[in-house]
Amino acid sequence: MVKLSVCIPSRNRQKYCIETIRSIAKSDVQDFEVIVGDNSDDPEPLAAFFETFDDKRFKLVPPGERALSMAENWNRLIEYTSGEWVTVIGDDDYIDPDVPAFISGLQKTVPDVDALSWMSMNYIWPDIRPENASIAVPSDCGIYVQSQREMMGRMFYWQGATDRPLCSYGIYHGAIKRELLETIKNTFGGKYFIHQIVDYECICKTILVAKKMVLCQRPLSVMGACAASNSAAVIDSKLMEARNKTFVNEVKNSEHGLYYPNGFPFHDEHGLTAAIASTILWVVQEYGLEVVGWEKNFVLASQNYCETAGTIEEYNARRKLYARTLRKWKGGRYLKYFNPKFAKFGGKSVAFQGVHQGKLYVNSDINGAKTPKEAFDAVQCIMPSIEFVLNQLEPLKRAA
Repeated sequence: MVKLSVCIPSRNRQKYCIETIRSIAKSDVQDFEVIVGDNSDDPEPLAAFFETFDDKRFKLVPPGERALSMAENWNRLIEYTSGEWVTVIGDDDYIDPDVPAFISGLQKTVPDVDALSWMSMNYIWPDIRPENASIAVPSDCGIYVQSQREMMGRMFYWQGATDRPLCSYGIYHGAIKRELLETIKNTFGGKYFIHQIVDYECICKTILVAKKMVLCQRPLSVMGACAASNSAAVIDSKLMEARNKTFVNEVKNSEHGLYYPNGFPFHDEHGLTAAIASTILWVVQEYGLEVVGWEKNFVLASQNYCETAGTIEEYNARRKLYARTLRKWKGGRYLKYFNPKFAKFGGKSVAFQGVHQGKLYVNSDINGAKTPKEAFDAVQCIMPSIEFVLNQLEPLKRAA
């Protein structure tokens, strides 16, 4: 059994997926496997690549008879894994091949850890990159054991949220031990994933049943955004609307269908914050959880979401939509907490290099980087090593 299984679900972004495979394959680390789940309309590109790609650490799972929903594709990938731990990344992303070594070192000090979260770098591929875009690298390298109570407060009650809850203990750009994955499956309906927003569904369920959660603030992966990704549509409302329609149609035709909570008027058209809230509230209702007093914090996060708009036009559209819906929701009692203000730069990448609010900003094309791996490699020299981060746990080990 390898230490880590890396799942890469892919749909119609074959050239990026191939680059991601090549990037990970450059490592000589053997304690991981990569399962690529092709869910594309045209199976030929990835099939042809794997015919000439000779690396036993990688396996291709071809498309099915129809386009699968995200939950269906993720579920089938888990069945092909053999690792002690499992993670999922996107097909335009990158993961540090030293993650298996990090997990092994972590388990020596925290043997009952079963959920691992880490900071991720964000990288915009050159095909959609604004001029002088920056990469934010966390300047803290701490590693922390976090309590279930704190994480539930962040997730279900939106405590301290930005435009989303500050909790990422899921399988997407995080790692879950196989025993915990099986617990999730057996506890919540016999499937690893059910909801259409699989990453946030997984976070909710992970923090409900995990034994020990650990956060590493050193980046261990890169979240990419290419022209074909959903990330690219965030700044373009028309493109987001079109891609959302495609997404909804695919889910409707899946074995699960679409899931929405009762009595919640915020829908897909409201964007990121509302989609996350809808997922969390569905989990709360579906599994009979008692969560009271989250609404104000959600409204403040919605305000933050409006303020991330890149243009005044987009800001006004978001503000009007949320305000209109808040007037209808629960008699308008939470509208008084909604007071967004337009930020000049909004969600645009700003041409800034330096240290700001605990992060170091460097140019996206640092050292000529043209892929997530190249960007990650370029900033490795200014990040603490895996060994350095793990050594911070030694005092805990001696105290125990």
